[in-house]
Amino acid sequence: MSLHNPTGACVIGVLDFKKYTDQFIPVVERARGPGRSIEALDDLRALIMGIAEGDRRTEALNQFERVEVAVQGNRWHRSAAGHILEATCVDDPERVRDLIPVLTSCSGYLYDWNEDYAEAIYTFFGFLSDRTLPWASPSDTWRAIVPPNELEGPAEAFGAMNPRDLRKMLAEAESGDVFSEEEAREIGAWWETVRKALRVALRSERGFYISVHHDE
Repeated sequence: MSLHNPTGACVIGVLDFKKYTDQFIPVVERARGPGRSIEALDDLRALIMGIAEGDRRTEALNQFERVEVAVQGNRWHRSAAGHILEATCVDDPERVRDLIPVLTSCSGYLYDWNEDYAEAIYTFFGFLSDRTLPWASPSDTWRAIVPPNELEGPAEAFGAMNPRDLRKMLAEAESGDVFSEEEAREIGAWWETVRKALRVALRSERGFYISVHHDE
């Protein structure tokens, strides 16, 4: 198994679900719905201005200009909307390589480790597409959100194995013929990113955010 083929990038983080549902989504629905409410843009800009000053707010304001031009032209800008969502509602997003496709190659070893936990993990990723945000997913980027009430199972499953044990298990698979030490370490780091986001989201009753960028 080789991880050297381009697989894209993955952004993973904890979503402020209440802010997303109570503030962000109503603004988006007004801005992109019938009539393309220009007034909703003021509320969207106010959400952006609530971000602490820095690169994230600057980038979000740049993306806001793209949304503003689109709405004024009776259109919508999915890519810009997605970037604004990340900036305003996702806490400390981490950008890593997209190793979701590689997870398939680990299935036999994870099921041997614990069938119930493996099933929870693969079910979680198998149904992520059902959580797609079409209004924030352009052709080169897919974004999805999982609400807090659906995180207990996957959080428990990911939490049951620490990245060090996963790395050891994969590096030793088939006498080391499947994954190199470097590949096992990279998969372990990706696992820890998902594990941490799920743990924090569950503990704080927030949501899980993920995006996959195919232009890497």
